Amino acid sequence: MNQRNDMTRGDHIMKQLFFFMLPMLLGNIFQQFYNIADTIIVGNWVGADALAAVGASSPIFFLFVAAANGMSAGGGVVIGQYFGAGDHKRCRKSITTFLIFEGVVATALGIVGIFICKPILRMINTPANIIDGANIYLCIYMGGLAFNFLYFALSAVYRALGDSKPPLYFLIICTILNIVLDLVFVINFGWGVAGVAIATILSQTVCCVISWIVLYKKIAFLEQPDETGWARYYNNEMAMKMFKLAIPSTIQMSSVSLVGIMMQGIINNYGTAYIAAYTAANKVDNITFMPAMSIGVAMSAFTAQNIGAGKIKRVREGVKMGNLLSLIFCVSVSAVVFLLGPTIVSWFISGEGSQQIIDIGSVMVRFIVTFTFLSGLRNVYENTLKGVGDMNMVMFITIAGMVVRYLAALVMMKPFGFAAVYYSIPIAALFEVLASFWRWKTDKWKRTIVVREAEFDESLEV
Repeated sequence: MNQRNDMTRGDHIMKQLFFFMLPMLLGNIFQQFYNIADTIIVGNWVGADALAAVGASSPIFFLFVAAANGMSAGGGVVIGQYFGAGDHKRCRKSITTFLIFEGVVATALGIVGIFICKPILRMINTPANIIDGANIYLCIYMGGLAFNFLYFALSAVYRALGDSKPPLYFLIICTILNIVLDLVFVINFGWGVAGVAIATILSQTVCCVISWIVLYKKIAFLEQPDETGWARYYNNEMAMKMFKLAIPSTIQMSSVSLVGIMMQGIINNYGTAYIAAYTAANKVDNITFMPAMSIGVAMSAFTAQNIGAGKIKRVREGVKMGNLLSLIFCVSVSAVVFLLGPTIVSWFISGEGSQQIIDIGSVMVRFIVTFTFLSGLRNVYENTLKGVGDMNMVMFITIAGMVVRYLAALVMMKPFGFAAVYYSIPIAALFEVLASFWRWKTDKWKRTIVVREAEFDESLEV
């Protein structure tokens, strides 16, 4: 880490955001590539039931991923603001505090997760022919949850310090290893969905270890805290500060997953073909959403550093540049996916009954990508508010958006059937864009700034 990672300086903010988000975008591409590889291997070498089993488990799986992301967001904001303020001693201690706290929470959640997966699968009406496969996948994943959490946490630390490249390199390693293990465990050993889950956990564990070793060397420039012993590495006050920020962020992200579970309950009533089609279409939608997600995360890190440095005007300019960058990427990628949608969906499934799955999935993909630009704008505003520390409002906006989505789906279910599941997505996205834009314009978020070394006066900023 050095001066080049300091995003509080420089005239070309859009260029800064672009080059900061680019490694994250490439990383997300690799992330999706190995998620897609899992799905393609299962769908083509195991079958439609296995693909549906992975799909049925996905909302529950992503509920825990949401918790990991929420915890990472809380830690990243505190670390980023200390770094932006130039307080290297507290910054270093906040990093070790964050990683210790994250590891303990993840271990506890993993133990709980193993016992609640099967009841949740029953609760959402998972078909009998896929419930055992879905449960096996989830239980294996829960067994390695701590490594999944730490994987997200370490990436958040790198981003908070302004260095988004190392997570990309580690993700490339993780992706290659995951695909190789998928092929070995699923095709050679015939382990089915269990093989996919084991491959994911093993690859993330290796990536996690490498990431920590590199980070330990990279933070050498940060001064050691004055305390000795355990107090040098862990501070309960910092942990609680991160926890308070993580709670709304975790609830916010978990609400998305909870609504996903509720929507999955609706989809499960339509049978295996619709579950498989929804799974494939979601994977394609995730590809389209990657630029918006990467720009949003970049905005959070950019905002945290500049708020820590007291440069609110620079944050305002960053929001404009972030929106422009998001629109350019989202519209371009959506156009390509719209044209190639049916072809991409066809990669996920083959064999008897596959054409019905491809047809259902293709219609869904083309509708969703038409409105991806709304998700891009939402991500810029919501992640900027997160970077400030306005986690509670982002949580409320997201939960309200998910309620809007679910209610819209229920209202439209009778006239539109299965299509109501994806018709509701842009309605919720538009609601969140308007709500987060309103919050940003009111300036009430200034009261939520985490690191307050001085009162901010925008008229005095250079």
